[in-house]
Amino acid sequence: LPFDTLINCAACVKHFVADDILERINYHGVENLIALCKEAGRRLVQISTVSVSGTGTGGRPPYGRKIKETDLYFGQMITNEYIRTKFLAERAVLEAAAEGMDGKVIRVGNLMSRQSDGEFQINFITNGFLRSLRGFKAVGAFPIGMMNALEEFSPIDETAAAVVKLAGTDRDLTMFHAFNNHKVFMSDVIYAMKKYGFDIRITSNEEFSEAISRYTRDHEKNDAVSGLLTYMSRDEDKIYMFDSDVDHTAMVLYRMGYKWPITDDSYMNNAIRVLDELNFFDEEFFGE
Repeated sequence: LPFDTLINCAACVKHFVADDILERINYHGVENLIALCKEAGRRLVQISTVSVSGTGTGGRPPYGRKIKETDLYFGQMITNEYIRTKFLAERAVLEAAAEGMDGKVIRVGNLMSRQSDGEFQINFITNGFLRSLRGFKAVGAFPIGMMNALEEFSPIDETAAAVVKLAGTDRDLTMFHAFNNHKVFMSDVIYAMKKYGFDIRITSNEEFSEAISRYTRDHEKNDAVSGLLTYMSRDEDKIYMFDSDVDHTAMVLYRMGYKWPITDDSYMNNAIRVLDELNFFDEEFFGE
């Protein structure tokens, strides 16, 4: 066959479906690629997501617990069907690699607009982080308790560059976390939105919950805040995502002459501007 390496970045990224399309594409599709690469003696690079870290309950994860490049299953809950199928695909590739196939898994993070010009992927509407930003703009509020929460931005063009470099590493290296190791505070993001012109008040956590309740009462279409409803639950009921460790992959990339860009005010403003020009924050866009 006329290829040396097959990079599988195709996936169905819908989080809720009525049939088995997620399993057919994200899991059984990868099984077919494994069979192909085994037979052809080629390298398979499976693009996955750090969301396979799953979730926990109780408000916060055990101190210092992150999913590492050496982790697959460590007791996390995986209830989301999309994440479950990506997890199964990872397991299948790693099992095949243990049996001799030349295979790698590269988990990516919060895929965001291109570093070069701020343009987004066509399916930006499905990005959970972006939908939360849309919710904060809709209710016009942000809880002060989240100001120091950390978030990472992985420009899609920089992610592609990192993936290509990691795809060429020694076959003994099978798992990587290809996401930006520079993080920003959510306060940086919210103040970038405020500077752009969005009216977002910094409120107490209680006032923020009340703002969400008012919005859902007053708007027949409340899809704009669907991603924020988790913030209204009690601490003991809150679901959290495990953080992800990126130190090993960052060191590998440094050795290959690559570093992730710093997420600065200019990048965030550009991303917000492009989304606004796509009418992403407009009320009539909600429910799409």
